[in-house]
Amino acid sequence: MNNLIGENEGDWGKIFEKYSLSHVPNGHAIADMAIENYIEMRDSVNNPNFKKRRQLELELEQKFPDKFIPRYSMVSFHQIPYADVYRRGAIQFDLMNKFMAGEISETELHTTILEQLQPIT
Repeated sequence: MNNLIGENEGDWGKIFEKYSLSHVPNGHAIADMAIENYIEMRDSVNNPNFKKRRQLELELEQKFPDKFIPRYSMVSFHQIPYADVYRRGAIQFDLMNKFMAGEISETELHTTILEQLQPIT
């Protein structure tokens, strides 16, 4: 907000317009994640594959702590914009799906994480 105030020399109409536009992607992302979380809690928590996925997430987070961070952890314990969390979470979810379906090996999973996911500090 301070940057917008400085860049727009106190033109509050422009400041609020730019501020709103810059926050729309994050608003959409958190809304989408809330709906997905509701559906997941409603439909999946008793599913054995859900539990396997959670275990895999924990293992990957322990093995690659600065590269693979579960979406819940990114939202709860990091200062990452929601739109970035949503995109990264989708990539990680896709990787886990491919591994769990046998489409990629453990080595391929690990290599992809190391090569394609940017570190989170």
